Amino acid sequence: MRNGGFVSTAGTRQTLQEWQEDYNWRRPHSALGNLTPIEFLQRRVMNKMAA
Repeated sequence: MRNGGFVSTAGTRQTLQEWQEDYNWRRPHSALGNLTPIEFLQRRVMNKMAA
């Protein structure tokens, strides 16, 4: 039986892990000037290299 769209515990874990990764790394954050964390880190590294 399907429960809210999730078929199994393993499937639920995988879906939540993918969501968490997207939420934490791929979406823009207002605290980072509306950059994704990856973009923020890349700019920070480039700024350190330029200094």
